Amino acid sequence: MAVVQGGVRLDQIAAKWHTLAQRRLAYVRELERSGRWRRFYSEERFGLYLRETERVAALWAKLAATRFAAPPGGNSVLPAT
Repeated sequence: MAVVQGGVRLDQIAAKWHTLAQRRLAYVRELERSGRWRRFYSEERFGLYLRETERVAALWAKLAATRFAAPPGGNSVLPAT
């Protein structure tokens, strides 16, 4: 759970961005499966786009699994250890 002043829940925000990244990755993989990517990208550019999409989805998965907490006596928000 996020413990932050102002009621901002960083764990919920990260989970929402993770969901969005998963949807984007599913879309890109559907482009790949159907072959429609050829209408929009060269093979090289699409490969880069797919790898970047996978990287971002993995990053958000890692962040969504992180529990955020405010350090004692501090105002900044850091990942809980």
